[in-house]
Amino acid sequence: MRELRDIQGLLRAFLQPLILPGDKVMDATAGRGRDTLFLSECVGPTGKVYALDIQEQALAETHRLLSDKGMADRVAFVLPRPCPLSGGCYGPAACRDL
Repeated sequence: MRELRDIQGLLRAFLQPLILPGDKVMDATAGRGRDTLFLSECVGPTGKVYALDIQEQALAETHRLLSDKGMADRVAFVLPRPCPLSGGCYGPAACRDL
């Protein structure tokens, strides 16, 4: 049995040919922004990445990375709001502004 060592590399190799310049995509867990950066490179200057994270600090780090790389204009940074109808949980209603 072969050992899988680089899941991120495998996922990127799978996704890269599927994401075309001008596409709109979402990074539902922006974190530190590495995947958001990859996605913004894939969609190019005419595309859009919606980067979501429930932590404001994570979005700030993602914004800083994308700004440093000159690609922040390709990204909409979204801090979802808890849905009051679901007891404060995040769900589809949290992203109604996208």
